[in-house]
Amino acid sequence: ATQHGRTIAVVVDCSASMQATDGGSGGDGKTQLAAAKEEARRLVRGLAGDDEAMIVAMDARPAPRGGFSGDDRALLGDVDALAATDTPADLLRVLGLAGDALRGRPRPTLVLIGDGAWRQSELDEGVRALGKDVDVRYIPVGKSSDNVGITAFAVRRYRANQTAYEVLVEVQSFRAAPSTVTLQLAQDGEVVETQK
Repeated sequence: ATQHGRTIAVVVDCSASMQATDGGSGGDGKTQLAAAKEEARRLVRGLAGDDEAMIVAMDARPAPRGGFSGDDRALLGDVDALAATDTPADLLRVLGLAGDALRGRPRPTLVLIGDGAWRQSELDEGVRALGKDVDVRYIPVGKSSDNVGITAFAVRRYRANQTAYEVLVEVQSFRAAPSTVTLQLAQDGEVVETQK
């Protein structure tokens, strides 16, 4: 009998928090997503000849960037096409999607690459749902998940007064302890609102 290669779902966090820069990505001003893409490229280049992989982007609407492939160039192209979004990561949804894609395939492996800015309870629940057959690995990027980020932003005009606007800003903290941050909204370079 021949030994089958691994089937690997490479999940790369492309959520809003991955736009942050911190000393963890080498201190050279790179975003955490750039560091995650470097890790994904390293993983693709290290695939064995009979391995197949698929690149999956994780944000509010996780989606594969292509199908399972053993072609390094195609997989590297899928990694290069990854871009950060201004949405939060839907960890349970991406783990479900990857689990469905891996079901019934030889030596299923899921590699999660990100900054860890998600709830541990969601990770535990998602990994349990994958089952014992799936080998789950985590590659952290960035110094820590100690960050605060804008997870939703929208602007619309008031219907009654077309010269006035309404702004929705959702800020989420991934810090272990409560903290105070300052949020400033600017229009044409001038600060119009400051909130603590």
